[in-house]
Amino acid sequence: MRQAVRRKAVQPRLAAHFGRRLEQLKDSLARVDLRVTIAWNTDATDVGLWVFEPDGTKVFYQARRSKSAGELSQDMTQGYRPERYQIAKAPKGEHRVVVLYYSPNPNLLGCETHVEVVVQRKAGSPDERVERHTVILRKVNDRRGV
Repeated sequence: MRQAVRRKAVQPRLAAHFGRRLEQLKDSLARVDLRVTIAWNTDATDVGLWVFEPDGTKVFYQARRSKSAGELSQDMTQGYRPERYQIAKAPKGEHRVVVLYYSPNPNLLGCETHVEVVVQRKAGSPDERVERHTVILRKVNDRRGV
C-alpha cells in the first residue's frame, strides 16, 4: 500500500483509504531493518524458514532467537503459513534466506509446494523496499536459497 501511494499508482480515493489504513496499522507492525515472511500453497505441509545472519548464526525452528535479536515466529507445521523472521537492528552484512521442505502433504500427487518469500528491508518506514520470490519445493529435504 505504501509503495502504491508513494508511486501514485492508485487513484486519489484509494490512496486516501490506504493512508488511513496504514495509519491504523503503524503500531501493529514495528519498524525493523529486515523482515522475511514465507507462505505456501499446500495444507498439511511443513516448510521451514532458515535465516543465516552475517556472523553465521542460523535462526530456525530449533533456535528461534539470535544474540543480535533476530527472531523467528512460531513454527507452522500443519498449515499454509506464515513463518516470519525479523530483526529490528540488523548487523551489517548479508543475511541468507533458505526455505526447506520438511514434509509434504501425503495426499498431494506431485508433492510440489510453491513458497512465496517476501523480503522487506527497512520495513514499516518510508524507505521500505520489498522483494518477492517464488520458490518451488518438490521433495523432502529440498532446500532453496533466496
